[in-house]
Amino acid sequence: MTKPNTESRRGFIRRNLVNLLIILIALGGVGLLAKFLPKKQTESKPLPPKPVPVTVMTVEVLPTYQDRVKIAGRTEPNRITRLSAELAASIERYAHLGEVRSNSCTIPPAPKTTKLDEGFLVKAGQPILYLNTDYTIATLEQARADYDFALIDYKRVSELRGSGVSTAQELDLARTRRDKAKSALTRAEADMKRCVIVAPSPGELNRLPIEEREYVQKGDVVAEIVDLSIIKVSLDVAERDSPFLKKGQALTLSYGLVQPRTLHGTITYISAIAEPSTQTTHIEVSIPNPDRSIRPSQITKTYLPLRKLENVIMIPLAVAIPLPGKTSLEKGHRIWLLENGKGVPREVKLDMDMLRGELVRVAEGLVGGETLITAGRNYIGPNQPVKVINTIPTPRP
Repeated sequence: MTKPNTESRRGFIRRNLVNLLIILIALGGVGLLAKFLPKKQTESKPLPPKPVPVTVMTVEVLPTYQDRVKIAGRTEPNRITRLSAELAASIERYAHLGEVRSNSCTIPPAPKTTKLDEGFLVKAGQPILYLNTDYTIATLEQARADYDFALIDYKRVSELRGSGVSTAQELDLARTRRDKAKSALTRAEADMKRCVIVAPSPGELNRLPIEEREYVQKGDVVAEIVDLSIIKVSLDVAERDSPFLKKGQALTLSYGLVQPRTLHGTITYISAIAEPSTQTTHIEVSIPNPDRSIRPSQITKTYLPLRKLENVIMIPLAVAIPLPGKTSLEKGHRIWLLENGKGVPREVKLDMDMLRGELVRVAEGLVGGETLITAGRNYIGPNQPVKVINTIPTPRP
């Protein structure tokens, strides 16, 4: 009885030890597995948004503002006269200084004064050149002879008609021949006068393109006279600015780069029609030039005074962001302002007719004193904190 009890006790202990060993091994495996498995992360609080670095400027109000626009122009002569030959003939000779037009049908002998050349000043009525008159004189003499004969014939037929010898038809034919001969004589006399090319107005003899003895056709340009007593400045003004300009308005212009000088003139011409391709209106400013010191084709600069405004706010156009879905540029822009350390959007209305360089007038949306964000605005969201890293002065138009 004692021996079996001992053996059963030993078997019970052995089984319990095996089970305990299995439990310890299992616990050790679970511990190792928990050690290598990723740990469950705890939820973290969101970080506050990082302030966006920006550049700002203060919006200022101009109590009074004289709107003006800078524009470049080009000087032009008051008048350019191109003289053309009215007859086909050769150039007999050029006139001389002080020479006066003669009423004679022949070309007068050349005086001992200096011959006219390019660059000389001429007066109105001054002969410029003479065309050869050999053919013209022959034509004139023939026309005069034909007229004298036709006049005698008409008188004879008229006397015969009075005595009843000739008919009315013969008298009519004689009258017609007389009138035609008179017309031919008048034309020949006019052609004779056309053999002298005279200056119709004073100015500088700019070009003599044909030499003496050369043949010219009817309509060929034989001389060019430039009037520099008045200089005109041509300006092409934007169509939106032209209504503020008036004829007779005084302007001040600058001329010359090496030795700048100030010019004073008045508006003498404003085109009634704008150029469709450029939407500009052509105007002319006349400037007295008695000493002819202002030369043509020179560049001038001027500020055109347009209109006077009050309480004007100007901002850089680059800071205004067009709003989507808007059809008018003046009604669809957004800017960013700095308020309480955050970026705040603001919709404004711009006056695009008053675009001066990089600045544009704000018609509605600002009152002055606001802090305008000029750089870094593309990275800002509504009410996002910003950090001012630079403050620029308010630009002036």
